[in-house]
Amino acid sequence: MNKTMILAIVALAGVWPATAKVISSCDSAPVEVDSRSGVKYESATNVAKTVTWNAAWVGDDTSAEVVIADNGVEVKRVTGAGAFAYTNATYGTHILTYTTYIGGAAQAEVYASTTTVINCENMGIPGLQRTTFSGSAYDASHAALGAEPIVTLDGEGIYDTSLGANSTYAYVGYMYFRAGETYTFRGYFDDYSSVLVDNIAVVAKHTGDASGSVGPFAEAGWHKVDFRVSNAGGVSGPTGDVGIKYQTNLDPIWHKIEDDGSGTMFRTGPEYCGVVILKAAMRPSDPTIMDVVYKVTSPKKTVKVRALAYENGNRSFKNAVPVLTFADGTGVNVGDNIAANVEHTLSWQVAADWATDLTKVRFEVMVMDEGLLPLHFVTIPKTAKHAAIQYSDTVLTSTPILNALFWLYACQDDDLTLVDGHLSNGDFELVNGTTIQNGARTVGWIYQKMGYSTLSGKNLEYVNSAARINLTQDGIRQFAVKTISE
Repeated sequence: MNKTMILAIVALAGVWPATAKVISSCDSAPVEVDSRSGVKYESATNVAKTVTWNAAWVGDDTSAEVVIADNGVEVKRVTGAGAFAYTNATYGTHILTYTTYIGGAAQAEVYASTTTVINCENMGIPGLQRTTFSGSAYDASHAALGAEPIVTLDGEGIYDTSLGANSTYAYVGYMYFRAGETYTFRGYFDDYSSVLVDNIAVVAKHTGDASGSVGPFAEAGWHKVDFRVSNAGGVSGPTGDVGIKYQTNLDPIWHKIEDDGSGTMFRTGPEYCGVVILKAAMRPSDPTIMDVVYKVTSPKKTVKVRALAYENGNRSFKNAVPVLTFADGTGVNVGDNIAANVEHTLSWQVAADWATDLTKVRFEVMVMDEGLLPLHFVTIPKTAKHAAIQYSDTVLTSTPILNALFWLYACQDDDLTLVDGHLSNGDFELVNGTTIQNGARTVGWIYQKMGYSTLSGKNLEYVNSAARINLTQDGIRQFAVKTISE
């Protein structure tokens, strides 16, 4: 039995001129305002907004001071990280700006997120495992792990409004908890939901709306979580657009139980294996060069590394920018044989690869261990009537598929073209922005890249019969297969 490995999205950084950074909002209220984005907003008077800040977004300096202003008028001067409620006094266009000072000097705006994971020697695929079982409105005793193939969770299942009658979904794995923060979980589901952390009920089985808290933990780290939702009859699901969400005392915004594929929040195993970004900053002597220092933590001696960027900070093929040109010979730190467990520097010559004006950009270092997709394989031995066959039983979601395509694009795969956000293979469109256009064909094409074909026809009949399972295909729910020569 073998598991392939998944690539990991590692770092993101925002790049700004040495002026104040614009904070985002939108036209409706209430609204979350996040100082890592950059959008003007129009608002009626006396509309409350939640503004978040983190001084460590710039330079990772705990002594940094953040000044937040509305149309140039200071409204908050703070340190550390947190959020506050803000109500503007006049109708019209408002631009909130976020400027960081270190030692009294205004800083060029560069921020970085620092951790993610990869599946190193089966230590944990990003996401949670999902198990479904029926025959009871809610079964708290059911062993959730290992009952079904691994799902790299986007979180969409918890918020599915078509959960069938007498079914329970259990999402189990590990969640990353920050030190010193109290986490509050809320479950609001028709009919039942619950939340367990380290096997202790934070939100016990209930109907309707309930909440509970855990922490603070003395040290940051991974803790086992078990999220369950169920329906006793009919068809229903999350109520009040909640399902299950969480917030902390320092981050009051309610977040869904979902991961962007980077594995920074949820994963199947507790062991750390991934990448730390030690530095991400524009070079003071040359503001067209971004210096990124990273380290891959892995039990392997070498890993494959690629880099990609996204204009305006949005991870989409509509914003993708190839990272191809490096200064000071640092291009040797991107490739197929990069040493793990040591520091590496990438000095990206931004202007050489990016023709637009230098504004905000999200920078990603990607690491892959072995396979483009996180597949779990099963082998059926050779029989008198059939050759040995290897098939996958992993239920894919859109996140690992997009990760594979971003990796291939970062590799400048000759079979791919990108025009106005449309990623294509010849005359076949794979993705538009972040929307997969033809799931079955796209997954099949990635399987071909991996040396497999799509499990179908007589091979599908044989696998279902020999393994006594029922693998069904629909859209991106496709399974890989290849015959093994003996």
